[in-house]
Amino acid sequence: MLAEAKFGFPAAYDVQLLDEFPATGEGRVLYVPPPGTRGGRDGMPVRITPDNGAPWIGIFAFATTDGSGYRQIASCPHPDQLCVVAGGAAYVVNVRETSTWWEVTPLYVGDVRQVVDRRILLFADSVSLLAWGENGLLWKTTPLAMDRVAIDEVGRDFVSGRGWDASIPGYIQYRVRLDDGLVVDGVKRWFA
Repeated sequence: MLAEAKFGFPAAYDVQLLDEFPATGEGRVLYVPPPGTRGGRDGMPVRITPDNGAPWIGIFAFATTDGSGYRQIASCPHPDQLCVVAGGAAYVVNVRETSTWWEVTPLYVGDVRQVVDRRILLFADSVSLLAWGENGLLWKTTPLAMDRVAIDEVGRDFVSGRGWDASIPGYIQYRVRLDDGLVVDGVKRWFA
């Protein structure tokens, strides 16, 4: 399964998504998360070459046991950070200080958008939105839906989208301020 690539922010590295795990001796390999925490030996392999630095290979653990689901690699507001979404698990790693990485949310991520003019990387997890800036997490919304939160449109000041609400059952719409993650204009519901 191919990964979507988004590089709207300047990056101080080159990235190559690998079709298969690297052979022994191809260089330093980093597992994110490390084996024994939740990671292991299965994940999305990515070769990362920092500007003026030694290349290394990251194996980013999948959120799903079979590796299916949303995949993406994206530059971040900070030029030394890379975002990798491996089957719904979202990570941000510092390409120069490889021991510095973050799991963006423990929930399944189904969409990532770059808001370049605001220097925000926007994540839609199962129930909410998160904004990642140059220095890390900027804000996280309150739950917007019970499941399947999606981003439909990113404007100058707001992001809008939809999510599933099993109590209706149907979809709800949301509108969130990009400045602070505040939900505005209430939530509109419609039946499936």
